[in-house]
Amino acid sequence: MSRATQPAAPYAPSFRHGFRPGADAPLLAEPAGMRAERMLLIGATSRDAGKTEFASRVLRAAARSREVVGIKVTPVDPEVGGCPRGECGCGLCARLDAPFEIVEEDGRERGKDTVRLLESGARRVFWLRARRPALAQGMAALLDRIGPEALCLCEGNSVRQVVEPGWFVMVRGPACVTEKPSARAALSLADVVTSRTETGFSVSPEEFSPGPSSPWSLRLPATAVVLAGGLSRRMGRDKALLELGGRSLIERVAMTLSDNFAEVLLSVDRADRFPSLPYSKVADAVPGQGPLRGVVSALRAASYPLVFFATCDLENVPVFLVHRLLRAARGHQGAVLLNTDGWPEPLFSVLHRDCLPHLEGGLERGERRLARLFGALRLRYVPVPAQEPLLDLNTPEDYRRACERQPGRVLE
Repeated sequence: MSRATQPAAPYAPSFRHGFRPGADAPLLAEPAGMRAERMLLIGATSRDAGKTEFASRVLRAAARSREVVGIKVTPVDPEVGGCPRGECGCGLCARLDAPFEIVEEDGRERGKDTVRLLESGARRVFWLRARRPALAQGMAALLDRIGPEALCLCEGNSVRQVVEPGWFVMVRGPACVTEKPSARAALSLADVVTSRTETGFSVSPEEFSPGPSSPWSLRLPATAVVLAGGLSRRMGRDKALLELGGRSLIERVAMTLSDNFAEVLLSVDRADRFPSLPYSKVADAVPGQGPLRGVVSALRAASYPLVFFATCDLENVPVFLVHRLLRAARGHQGAVLLNTDGWPEPLFSVLHRDCLPHLEGGLERGERRLARLFGALRLRYVPVPAQEPLLDLNTPEDYRRACERQPGRVLE
């Protein structure tokens, strides 16, 4: 029996209005850290894995177009004392009396990691030493110091326990080297794992760059699909083409996703839709069968087995939720966002291509609701933060409010 046709997972869903996962459904569980979407965080599985070399190469490439702040974080265990590296070190950590201390690097002591970041092009570099219980407090103070608009690159595994960055990269050293304890906790939280090789890194540092629509861009080997085959009945006109912030809604969504995925497809009802957009289009094989047909057609056409889906009418694409879904999908057939009422958002989800047999079977049986087919798939669920609901624009009133939230925008 294929994975896509396995029987339902052993929890109790509700099908009263579609599909609602039961209370014991598998949820993504991660540390509830402060978000820093303009941060690229780099950790390592072991000492001398090449973390600072990786960071320096990212900086050299990024500094050509943007100012970047470098950050080095050293957590100190009060009960252990001494150098966190297990050596005599410089003695500064042993003399840390306050909960944390932030020092700006001046570049005078050659050979330090912080100086290497400065020499690689960082506009400013800070070193945070913090007693482990005060790490969150120290990071909050540092992020406040550099300002919310600063693009930053940060080194340190333990930071991921208190901060959710825009991207978290783990640099894996040789297999024979013992992994650091902090690495074991951090690996499952990484968005990307790159291995040190004889010729460099399996994921090149130069693949990271400031993106046109995102603070940091890396095109993951996966497909993103923008669903744009709906009839826009409640809006009264084609909502994909509504302008917001100087661009159409569909263009805004597609541009953000193109910063994060190697392939972006537009799922449309007709192949001649949106001729000015530079993305491949996937037309429904059988029109009029709703989003489920669009999802099936896109899964067939995608170049990569892992596919993210989003509708064209989003006010903004919350990239942090996209990354949470991608992490949640590991070892499963996909991951789906749960709204604040506990109902799934089937059109903001990640699905593996091996879901296809089950979804195609649903279409053949006359099913049109994607969510009603979730019960027989091995999925994880990602709750949306209560204070940050997913904002899709379905009505003229939704659009009016979105326009009002745009600085300097006047609705015509």
